Amino acid sequence: MDKSQTSMHSGKHILVVDDDDAIQAILNLALESENYQVTSAYSALEALEILKKDASPYDLIILDLYMPQMNGFEFAEQLKVQGLLEKKKIPIIVSSATNRPSEKEEAARFDYFLPKPFDLKKLFDACATLTQSPAKS
Repeated sequence: MDKSQTSMHSGKHILVVDDDDAIQAILNLALESENYQVTSAYSALEALEILKKDASPYDLIILDLYMPQMNGFEFAEQLKVQGLLEKKKIPIIVSSATNRPSEKEEAARFDYFLPKPFDLKKLFDACATLTQSPAKS
């Protein structure tokens, strides 16, 4: 990545929502190496609390589809119900290790589907694209 692309990411803030400590560590390290600011939430409920306080700093959410207490689909529904993205639409990348064909279809309502294990180039490309242009409505 050249210096101009790296500087474009400066100031972009990503909320990573995943209950797996190892995934959190990998994503945080990888994204910070690309000059993104990263906030971690270890559950969808914790992410909702973070966004209730102030959703405005976030440019992107990376969301595990399957977590205890509340899955990614329920999280997305709560974002709507609670009106947390009314002022600012935040694109969402969803990820999952199950990688079933039906899951990809279900995940189509999100901005991007990223299968686990992560391909870092696909992750970086998706982050760059989604933080530079308007998200899907």
